[in-house]
Amino acid sequence: MRRRLVTAFVGIAVVLVVLYGGPRFFMLTSLVESEQQDRVDRAADLVALHLETGVGDGEPITSETLERLVGEDERLTYTSGDGEDVSVPPRAWPDADISASRELDGGGTVTLTLSDEVVDDAVRSAVLPLLVLGVLLIVVAGVAGLLLSRRLSRPFTELASVAEELGRGRLDQEVPRYGVPEADAIGRALQDSGQRLERMLRRERDVAVYASHELRTPITALRLTLEDLTMWPQTTPEVSAELHRIIGEVDRFSAAVTSLLEQSHDETMHRAEPLDLADVVAECVRSAEPAARSRGQRFAVDGATSLPVRLPRTAVVRAVDLLLERAASEAEGPITVRLTQETTHDAVSFTYATASGGPTVAVEASEIASALGGRVVNDCGPPPRLVLMLPREDVVAGLGMQ
Repeated sequence: MRRRLVTAFVGIAVVLVVLYGGPRFFMLTSLVESEQQDRVDRAADLVALHLETGVGDGEPITSETLERLVGEDERLTYTSGDGEDVSVPPRAWPDADISASRELDGGGTVTLTLSDEVVDDAVRSAVLPLLVLGVLLIVVAGVAGLLLSRRLSRPFTELASVAEELGRGRLDQEVPRYGVPEADAIGRALQDSGQRLERMLRRERDVAVYASHELRTPITALRLTLEDLTMWPQTTPEVSAELHRIIGEVDRFSAAVTSLLEQSHDETMHRAEPLDLADVVAECVRSAEPAARSRGQRFAVDGATSLPVRLPRTAVVRAVDLLLERAASEAEGPITVRLTQETTHDAVSFTYATASGGPTVAVEASEIASALGGRVVNDCGPPPRLVLMLPREDVVAGLGMQ
Protein backbone atom coordinates (compact mmCIF):
# COMPACT_ATOMS: atom_id res chain seq x y z
CA MET A 1 0.00 0.00 0.00
CA ARG A 2 2.78 2.42 0.91
CA ARG A 3 4.68 1.86 -2.32
CA ARG A 4 1.58 2.24 -4.47
CA LEU A 5 0.56 5.44 -2.71
CA VAL A 6 4.03 6.99 -3.01
CA THR A 7 4.18 5.99 -6.68
CA ALA A 8 0.77 7.57 -7.26
CA PHE A 9 1.81 10.84 -5.61
CA VAL A 10 5.08 11.00 -7.55
CA GLY A 11 3.27 10.13 -10.78
CA ILE A 12 0.75 12.93 -10.25
CA ALA A 13 3.59 15.37 -9.52
CA VAL A 14 5.44 14.34 -12.69
CA VAL A 15 2.30 14.80 -14.77
CA LEU A 16 1.73 18.26 -13.27
CA VAL A 17 5.36 19.22 -13.89
CA VAL A 18 5.17 18.06 -17.50
CA LEU A 19 1.82 19.73 -18.16
CA TYR A 20 2.89 23.00 -16.56
CA GLY A 21 6.65 22.97 -17.12
CA GLY A 22 6.61 21.91 -20.80
CA PRO A 23 4.72 24.92 -22.16
CA ARG A 24 6.49 27.13 -19.63
CA PHE A 25 9.86 25.92 -20.88
CA PHE A 26 9.12 26.73 -24.51
CA MET A 27 7.62 30.07 -23.52
CA LEU A 28 10.71 31.04 -21.52
CA THR A 29 13.03 29.93 -24.32
CA SER A 30 11.13 32.05 -26.83
CA LEU A 31 11.06 35.01 -24.44
CA VAL A 32 14.83 34.85 -23.82
CA GLU A 33 15.59 34.62 -27.53
CA SER A 34 13.28 37.57 -28.18
CA GLU A 35 14.99 39.63 -25.50
CA GLN A 36 18.43 38.82 -26.90
CA GLN A 37 17.26 39.69 -30.39
CA ASP A 38 16.02 43.08 -29.13
CA ARG A 39 19.35 43.62 -27.44
CA VAL A 40 21.26 42.88 -30.65
CA ASP A 41 18.93 45.13 -32.68
CA ARG A 42 19.54 48.05 -30.31
CA ALA A 43 23.28 47.42 -30.33
CA ALA A 44 23.29 47.26 -34.15
CA ASP A 45 21.44 50.60 -34.30
CA LEU A 46 24.03 52.21 -32.03
CA VAL A 47 26.95 50.77 -34.02
CA ALA A 48 25.48 52.03 -37.31
CA LEU A 49 24.87 55.47 -35.81
CA HIS A 50 28.45 55.66 -34.53
CA LEU A 51 29.95 54.61 -37.86
CA GLU A 52 27.80 57.18 -39.67
CA THR A 53 28.60 60.07 -37.32
CA GLY A 54 31.90 59.16 -35.66
CA VAL A 55 33.90 58.30 -38.75
CA GLY A 56 34.96 61.17 -41.01
CA ASP A 57 34.07 61.33 -44.66
CA GLY A 58 36.50 59.33 -46.71
CA GLU A 59 38.06 57.79 -43.60
CA PRO A 60 38.24 54.00 -44.03
CA ILE A 61 36.58 51.66 -41.49
CA THR A 62 39.21 49.34 -40.12
CA SER A 63 39.31 46.56 -37.54
CA GLU A 64 40.64 49.02 -34.99
CA THR A 65 37.53 51.14 -35.51
CA LEU A 66 35.26 48.13 -35.01
CA GLU A 67 37.11 46.78 -31.95
CA ARG A 68 35.97 49.77 -29.93
CA LEU A 69 32.34 48.97 -30.76
CA VAL A 70 32.12 45.18 -30.35
CA GLY A 71 31.36 43.55 -26.98
CA GLU A 72 32.34 40.24 -25.50
CA ASP A 73 30.73 37.25 -27.21
CA GLU A 74 29.79 39.49 -30.15
CA ARG A 75 31.09 39.65 -33.73
CA LEU A 76 30.93 42.79 -35.83
CA THR A 77 31.31 42.63 -39.59
CA TYR A 78 31.51 45.62 -41.93
CA THR A 79 30.94 45.06 -45.60
CA SER A 80 31.95 47.97 -47.86
CA GLY A 81 30.17 48.96 -51.04
CA ASP A 82 32.73 47.11 -53.18
CA GLY A 83 32.21 43.88 -51.17
CA GLU A 84 35.23 43.89 -48.86
CA ASP A 85 34.64 42.55 -45.32
CA VAL A 86 36.22 43.70 -42.11
CA SER A 87 35.38 41.45 -39.07
CA VAL A 88 36.10 41.74 -35.38
CA PRO A 89 37.15 39.32 -34.06
CA PRO A 90 38.72 38.05 -37.26
CA ARG A 91 38.50 34.36 -36.34
CA ALA A 92 35.88 32.03 -37.75
CA TRP A 93 32.48 32.50 -36.07
CA PRO A 94 29.86 29.78 -35.93
CA ASP A 95 26.48 30.44 -37.41
CA ALA A 96 24.16 32.09 -34.93
CA ASP A 97 20.43 32.71 -34.84
CA ILE A 98 20.71 36.09 -33.14
CA SER A 99 22.07 38.80 -35.49
CA ALA A 100 21.14 42.18 -36.89
CA SER A 101 22.30 44.04 -40.03
CA ARG A 102 22.13 47.77 -40.77
CA GLU A 103 22.90 49.66 -43.95
CA LEU A 104 25.02 52.78 -43.56
CA ASP A 105 24.18 56.08 -45.26
CA GLY A 106 27.70 56.36 -46.72
CA GLY A 107 27.39 52.89 -48.25
CA GLY A 108 28.15 49.50 -46.90
CA THR A 109 26.50 47.24 -44.30
CA VAL A 110 27.32 46.45 -40.70
CA THR A 111 26.23 43.13 -39.12
CA LEU A 112 26.26 42.38 -35.39
CA THR A 113 26.09 38.68 -34.39
CA LEU A 114 25.62 37.33 -30.84
CA SER A 115 27.27 34.09 -29.75
CA ASP A 116 24.97 31.12 -29.23
CA GLU A 117 26.66 30.47 -25.87
CA VAL A 118 25.30 33.76 -24.56
CA VAL A 119 21.80 32.79 -25.65
CA ASP A 120 22.16 29.31 -24.15
CA ASP A 121 23.40 30.72 -20.85
CA ALA A 122 20.46 33.12 -20.74
CA VAL A 123 18.02 30.29 -21.48
CA ARG A 124 19.56 28.10 -18.76
CA SER A 125 19.38 30.93 -16.24
CA ALA A 126 15.71 31.46 -17.04
CA VAL A 127 14.78 27.76 -17.07
CA LEU A 128 16.83 26.64 -14.03
CA PRO A 129 14.32 27.93 -11.41
CA LEU A 130 11.58 26.12 -13.30
CA LEU A 131 13.56 22.86 -13.24
CA VAL A 132 14.41 23.27 -9.55
CA LEU A 133 10.75 23.93 -8.79
CA GLY A 134 9.71 20.82 -10.71
CA VAL A 135 12.25 18.59 -8.93
CA LEU A 136 11.28 20.10 -5.58
CA LEU A 137 7.60 19.44 -6.32
CA ILE A 138 8.35 15.78 -7.14
CA VAL A 139 10.42 15.36 -3.96
CA VAL A 140 7.72 17.01 -1.84
CA ALA A 141 5.10 14.79 -3.46
CA GLY A 142 7.19 11.70 -2.68
CA VAL A 143 7.67 12.72 0.96
CA ALA A 144 3.98 13.63 1.31
CA GLY A 145 3.01 10.30 -0.23
CA LEU A 146 5.32 8.44 2.18
CA LEU A 147 3.97 10.27 5.24
CA LEU A 148 0.36 9.85 4.12
CA SER A 149 0.92 6.18 3.34
CA ARG A 150 2.27 5.65 6.84
CA ARG A 151 -0.65 7.57 8.28
CA LEU A 152 -3.13 5.43 6.34
CA SER A 153 -1.38 2.07 6.59
CA ARG A 154 -0.56 2.21 10.32
CA PRO A 155 -4.17 1.69 11.46
CA PHE A 156 -4.63 -1.31 9.19
CA THR A 157 -1.29 -2.79 10.22
CA GLU A 158 -2.27 -2.47 13.89
CA LEU A 159 -5.73 -3.86 13.16
CA ALA A 160 -4.11 -6.87 11.51
CA SER A 161 -2.13 -7.43 14.73
CA VAL A 162 -5.34 -7.11 16.76
CA ALA A 163 -7.05 -9.67 14.53
CA GLU A 164 -4.06 -12.00 14.94
CA GLU A 165 -4.24 -11.67 18.72
CA LEU A 166 -7.97 -12.41 18.60
CA GLY A 167 -7.19 -15.52 16.63
CA ARG A 168 -4.76 -16.58 19.36
CA GLY A 169 -7.49 -16.27 21.98
CA ARG A 170 -6.66 -12.88 23.48
CA LEU A 171 -10.14 -11.42 23.25
CA ASP A 172 -9.69 -8.46 25.58
CA GLN A 173 -8.14 -6.24 22.90
CA GLU A 174 -8.45 -2.46 23.17
CA VAL A 175 -8.62 -0.93 19.70
CA PRO A 176 -7.70 2.79 19.56
CA ARG A 177 -9.47 5.32 17.38
CA TYR A 178 -7.43 6.52 14.40
CA GLY A 179 -9.59 9.26 12.88
CA VAL A 180 -9.89 7.20 9.67
CA PRO A 181 -13.55 6.20 9.26
CA GLU A 182 -12.83 2.89 7.53
CA ALA A 183 -10.17 1.87 10.06
CA ASP A 184 -12.38 2.91 12.99
CA ALA A 185 -15.26 0.85 11.58
CA ILE A 186 -13.02 -2.22 11.30
CA GLY A 187 -11.68 -1.61 14.81
CA ARG A 188 -15.17 -1.40 16.28
CA ALA A 189 -16.16 -4.59 14.48
CA LEU A 190 -13.10 -6.44 15.80
CA GLN A 191 -13.65 -5.18 19.35
CA ASP A 192 -17.35 -6.11 19.28
CA SER A 193 -16.49 -9.54 17.88
CA GLY A 194 -13.92 -10.08 20.64
CA GLN A 195 -16.44 -9.11 23.30
CA ARG A 196 -19.09 -11.42 21.88
CA LEU A 197 -16.60 -14.29 21.68
CA GLU A 198 -15.53 -13.57 25.26
CA ARG A 199 -19.12 -13.83 26.44
CA MET A 200 -19.61 -17.05 24.51
CA LEU A 201 -16.43 -18.55 25.89
CA ARG A 202 -17.36 -17.46 29.42
CA ARG A 203 -20.66 -19.27 29.10
CA GLU A 204 -18.81 -22.27 27.71
CA ARG A 205 -16.40 -22.22 30.63
CA ASP A 206 -19.26 -22.00 33.10
CA VAL A 207 -20.81 -25.07 31.53
CA ALA A 208 -17.49 -26.91 31.58
CA VAL A 209 -16.86 -26.04 35.23
CA TYR A 210 -20.28 -26.46 36.78
CA ALA A 211 -22.31 -28.65 34.42
CA SER A 212 -20.33 -31.73 35.37
CA HIS A 213 -21.49 -31.50 38.95
CA GLU A 214 -25.02 -30.37 38.09
CA LEU A 215 -25.57 -33.21 35.60
CA ARG A 216 -23.53 -36.06 36.92
CA THR A 217 -24.71 -35.85 40.52
CA PRO A 218 -28.45 -36.37 39.76
CA ILE A 219 -27.62 -39.11 37.25
CA THR A 220 -25.45 -40.91 39.80
CA ALA A 221 -28.13 -40.52 42.47
CA LEU A 222 -30.76 -41.90 40.11
CA ARG A 223 -28.61 -44.90 39.26
CA LEU A 224 -27.90 -45.66 42.90
CA THR A 225 -31.60 -45.42 43.70
CA LEU A 226 -32.47 -47.80 40.90
CA GLU A 227 -29.82 -50.26 42.06
CA ASP A 228 -31.23 -50.08 45.59
CA LEU A 229 -34.69 -50.82 44.23
CA THR A 230 -33.43 -53.94 42.46
CA MET A 231 -32.19 -55.29 45.79
CA TRP A 232 -35.37 -54.67 47.76
CA PRO A 233 -37.05 -57.88 48.85
CA GLN A 234 -40.41 -56.44 47.77
CA THR A 235 -39.15 -56.11 44.17
CA THR A 236 -40.39 -58.89 41.93
CA PRO A 237 -38.07 -60.49 39.36
CA GLU A 238 -40.00 -58.85 36.52
CA VAL A 239 -39.65 -55.38 38.07
CA SER A 240 -35.98 -56.05 38.85
CA ALA A 241 -35.31 -56.94 35.21
CA GLU A 242 -37.04 -53.75 34.07
CA LEU A 243 -35.00 -51.74 36.58
CA HIS A 244 -31.77 -53.25 35.24
CA ARG A 245 -32.82 -52.25 31.73
CA ILE A 246 -33.49 -48.71 32.94
CA ILE A 247 -30.10 -48.67 34.66
CA GLY A 248 -28.52 -49.54 31.31
CA GLU A 249 -30.28 -46.60 29.67
CA VAL A 250 -29.15 -44.32 32.52
CA ASP A 251 -25.57 -45.50 31.93
CA ARG A 252 -25.88 -44.67 28.23
CA PHE A 253 -27.22 -41.23 29.10
CA SER A 254 -24.39 -40.73 31.61
CA ALA A 255 -21.80 -41.74 28.99
CA ALA A 256 -23.24 -39.25 26.47
CA VAL A 257 -23.17 -36.44 29.03
CA THR A 258 -19.60 -37.34 30.00
CA SER A 259 -18.48 -37.31 26.36
CA LEU A 260 -20.01 -33.88 25.71
CA LEU A 261 -18.55 -32.41 28.88
CA GLU A 262 -15.09 -33.83 28.15
CA GLN A 263 -15.11 -32.30 24.66
CA SER A 264 -15.97 -28.90 26.08
CA HIS A 265 -13.47 -29.46 28.88
CA ASP A 266 -10.65 -30.32 26.45
CA GLU A 267 -11.29 -27.17 24.38
CA THR A 268 -11.46 -24.77 27.31
CA MET A 269 -8.86 -26.32 29.64
CA HIS A 270 -5.96 -25.37 27.34
CA ARG A 271 -6.94 -21.88 26.14
CA ALA A 272 -4.70 -19.42 27.99
CA GLU A 273 -5.88 -15.91 28.75
CA PRO A 274 -4.95 -13.04 31.08
CA LEU A 275 -6.39 -13.61 34.55
CA ASP A 276 -6.18 -12.13 38.00
CA LEU A 277 -5.69 -15.15 40.23
CA ALA A 278 -6.97 -13.20 43.25
CA ASP A 279 -10.28 -12.56 41.49
CA VAL A 280 -10.61 -16.20 40.42
CA VAL A 281 -9.99 -17.44 43.97
CA ALA A 282 -12.48 -14.92 45.37
CA GLU A 283 -15.17 -16.13 42.93
CA CYS A 284 -14.51 -19.78 43.82
CA VAL A 285 -14.69 -19.02 47.54
CA ARG A 286 -18.00 -17.18 47.11
CA SER A 287 -19.40 -20.21 45.28
CA ALA A 288 -18.22 -22.62 47.99
CA GLU A 289 -19.32 -20.54 51.00
CA PRO A 290 -23.03 -21.59 51.10
CA ALA A 291 -22.15 -25.28 51.35
CA ALA A 292 -19.42 -24.54 53.91
CA ARG A 293 -21.80 -22.50 56.10
CA SER A 294 -24.29 -25.33 56.06
CA ARG A 295 -21.59 -27.51 57.66
CA GLY A 296 -20.62 -24.84 60.16
CA GLN A 297 -17.40 -23.91 58.35
CA ARG A 298 -16.15 -20.59 57.07
CA PHE A 299 -13.45 -19.29 54.70
CA ALA A 300 -11.01 -16.46 55.38
CA VAL A 301 -9.16 -14.99 52.37
CA ASP A 302 -6.07 -12.80 52.84
CA GLY A 303 -2.72 -12.00 51.24
CA ALA A 304 -2.16 -10.42 47.81
CA THR A 305 -5.10 -8.60 46.26
CA SER A 306 -3.87 -8.96 42.68
CA LEU A 307 -1.89 -11.78 41.06
CA PRO A 308 -1.84 -11.51 37.25
CA VAL A 309 -1.37 -14.80 35.40
CA ARG A 310 -1.89 -16.02 31.85
CA LEU A 311 -3.49 -19.45 32.12
CA PRO A 312 -6.63 -21.31 31.00
CA ARG A 313 -9.41 -20.00 33.23
CA THR A 314 -11.35 -23.24 33.27
CA ALA A 315 -8.35 -25.24 34.47
CA VAL A 316 -7.51 -22.73 37.21
CA VAL A 317 -11.12 -22.63 38.45
CA ARG A 318 -11.32 -26.41 38.43
CA ALA A 319 -8.10 -26.79 40.43
CA VAL A 320 -9.16 -24.20 43.02
CA ASP A 321 -12.63 -25.74 43.32
CA LEU A 322 -11.15 -29.20 43.88
CA LEU A 323 -8.87 -27.93 46.62
CA LEU A 324 -11.72 -26.00 48.24
CA GLU A 325 -13.84 -29.17 48.18
CA ARG A 326 -10.98 -31.18 49.72
CA ALA A 327 -10.48 -28.54 52.41
CA ALA A 328 -14.20 -28.39 53.20
CA SER A 329 -14.43 -32.19 53.44
CA GLU A 330 -11.43 -32.53 55.77
CA ALA A 331 -11.37 -29.31 57.81
CA GLU A 332 -12.35 -29.18 61.44
CA GLY A 333 -12.78 -25.48 61.85
CA PRO A 334 -12.06 -22.42 59.73
CA ILE A 335 -10.19 -22.59 56.42
CA THR A 336 -7.68 -19.86 55.60
CA VAL A 337 -7.00 -19.13 51.94
CA ARG A 338 -3.85 -17.04 51.43
CA LEU A 339 -2.46 -15.63 48.15
CA THR A 340 1.26 -14.90 47.85
CA GLN A 341 3.72 -14.19 45.04
CA GLU A 342 6.87 -16.29 44.88
CA THR A 343 9.92 -15.93 42.63
CA THR A 344 8.55 -17.89 39.67
CA HIS A 345 5.08 -18.88 40.90
CA ASP A 346 1.95 -17.47 42.45
CA ALA A 347 0.79 -19.49 45.43
CA VAL A 348 -2.70 -20.16 46.80
CA SER A 349 -2.48 -21.92 50.16
CA PHE A 350 -5.34 -23.64 52.01
CA THR A 351 -4.61 -23.91 55.74
CA TYR A 352 -6.92 -25.90 58.02
CA ALA A 353 -6.83 -28.44 60.82
CA THR A 354 -7.88 -32.06 60.30
CA ALA A 355 -8.48 -35.05 62.52
CA SER A 356 -5.52 -36.83 60.92
CA GLY A 357 -3.24 -33.88 61.57
CA GLY A 358 -2.90 -32.56 58.01
CA PRO A 359 -4.58 -32.31 54.59
CA THR A 360 -4.33 -34.88 51.84
CA VAL A 361 -3.56 -34.04 48.19
CA ALA A 362 -6.39 -33.93 45.65
CA VAL A 363 -5.05 -36.04 42.77
CA GLU A 364 -7.04 -34.36 40.01
CA ALA A 365 -6.04 -30.88 41.22
CA SER A 366 -2.39 -31.99 41.22
CA GLU A 367 -2.71 -33.26 37.65
CA ILE A 368 -4.28 -30.00 36.49
CA ALA A 369 -1.57 -27.94 38.19
CA SER A 370 1.15 -30.05 36.55
CA ALA A 371 -0.42 -29.52 33.13
CA LEU A 372 -0.34 -25.77 33.75
CA GLY A 373 3.35 -25.83 34.67
CA GLY A 374 2.75 -25.71 38.41
CA ARG A 375 2.17 -28.20 41.21
CA VAL A 376 0.20 -28.90 44.37
CA VAL A 377 2.32 -29.13 47.52
CA ASN A 378 1.22 -30.90 50.69
CA ASP A 379 3.01 -28.83 53.33
CA CYS A 380 2.99 -30.63 56.69
CA GLY A 381 3.64 -27.33 58.45
CA PRO A 382 3.18 -26.23 60.97
CA PRO A 383 0.60 -25.20 60.17
CA PRO A 384 -0.37 -27.98 57.74
CA ARG A 385 -1.67 -26.72 54.42
CA LEU A 386 -2.23 -27.46 50.74
CA VAL A 387 -0.47 -25.06 48.36
CA LEU A 388 -1.46 -24.57 44.71
CA MET A 389 1.59 -23.22 42.81
CA LEU A 390 0.87 -21.64 39.40
CA PRO A 391 3.44 -20.02 37.03
CA ARG A 392 3.55 -16.24 37.00
CA GLU A 393 2.56 -14.28 33.89
CA ASP A 394 6.15 -13.40 32.96
CA VAL A 395 7.27 -17.06 32.87
CA VAL A 396 4.18 -18.76 31.41
CA ALA A 397 5.22 -17.79 27.85
CA GLY A 398 7.90 -20.47 28.01
CA LEU A 399 5.25 -23.15 28.49
CA GLY A 400 3.93 -22.72 24.92
CA MET A 401 0.26 -22.32 25.89
CA GLN A 402 -1.88 -20.34 23.39
